[in-house]
Parts: sequence; C-alpha cells; structure tokens
Amino acid sequence: THGPARQLPPIVQARLEAFYGAGLLGPTELDPSILNSLATFAPEDGLAILEKFGSADLSTVNNKNGFLAGIMKRVRATASSVDTASLAQAHATLRPSVQLALEQLYASEVVQRGELGAKILQQLGELDEAMALDAVGRLQSSNLASVGNKAGFFVGIMKRVKAEREQPGLFAL
Repeated sequence: THGPARQLPPIVQARLEAFYGAGLLGPTELDPSILNSLATFAPEDGLAILEKFGSADLSTVNNKNGFLAGIMKRVRATASSVDTASLAQAHATLRPSVQLALEQLYASEVVQRGELGAKILQQLGELDEAMALDAVGRLQSSNLASVGNKAGFFVGIMKRVKAEREQPGLFAL
C-alpha cells in the first residue's frame, strides 16, 4: 500500500494500486486531500470515478489532481440529484446478471449512474432475467444521440420487450 490512501475502501484502493502497478500514475502524484475526498464516496462510486479517470489519456493531463477533482465534482452533482439510497436498494434487488449488464452500460457511458431512477430499476427487476437482459442490451446498442430522456426511452424498450414476449408475432416485420 502506497502513502495516504489507506482510508479508501479496499476495492477502490486495489484499483488505485492497479494504476500504480500499470504505470498510469505514480504513488505520490495525487495529493492526500484528493485521496481523502475520494474516500468519502461509496465504493461503487469510487470505482466509477477511477474508471473514468483511468480511461483518459493521462499522459496528456497536466494536473491529475485537478482532473480527478473535476470527475468527483461531476459525480457528486449527479448523485445529489438522485436518491442514491433508493437507487442502490433497487439495484441490489436485480438479478446478478442484470446488475452486471447495467454496470457495463454505465462503464460504457451509454447512460450515467442515476439516470435510470429507482422506479425504472424496479420495473426492470419485474421482468424475467432474459427480458431484462434483452432490454439492457437494446439500450446499450441504441443510438441515443438525439434522445433527450434516456429513462423514458428505456421504459419504452422494456414495454416493447414485454409486448414481444407476450405476443411474439405482433412485432415481426
């Protein structure tokens, strides 16, 4: 373990250590205050922050502390507009394969964590596993550039998946 990041959740600390090991970041490049700020996030948010940080070309980033602080600020702004407790609770009730599919969706930045509210995650959980995975897959492969309300769009996808299952020939072209 390097330096002052000992209060980070173990999974976040491990990801940071992986950055050190891969040479993406030196163990002394981040200020203790930045690491302390990172430690205030829930483990899954801390991981998401580090994924965003690590996905950038860090060789072009002059101020890694400022860059990481900016990512944390954006995550906080998103999280503050979302009821994170009910969102986490709704996420936890989903089947593990569906949780994984959602995590991949968030990691690919098709949607941001929190954009699909707790009510939508509950609706997703009401679908059987195959339908839920189909719906998430369709959202993943959709061109969302002109979609203003991704949550509403996803509700439409879930309704269509359910309707196709209930009346298989109805949507065939």
